[in-house]
Amino acid sequence: MATRFSPKTLKDMTKSDLIELVKSLQVENDDLQLKLKKAEHAGRHQDRLLEQTQQRCEKHRKKKNRLEQFDHILTVGYAVVFTVTVALFFMLLI
Repeated sequence: MATRFSPKTLKDMTKSDLIELVKSLQVENDDLQLKLKKAEHAGRHQDRLLEQTQQRCEKHRKKKNRLEQFDHILTVGYAVVFTVTVALFFMLLI
């Protein structure tokens, strides 16, 4: 929608032609400002989505770490119970 003109043609233009040119440039400027606002809004929306995704990722990472720690505790606990059970069994045999 950009209007092409040269300085020579501006000198040759009538007052009404210049007014029409200014109006068309104002319309083009308004359209570009609207597109810019939409792009900025979309950018802010994408930033919020990214931040929310990062927060969920961190939450899931923490949950995974807690589950891994719990799994480790259970594994050690099972090993201790097994060892004690075997020791008691051999003590009964003696």
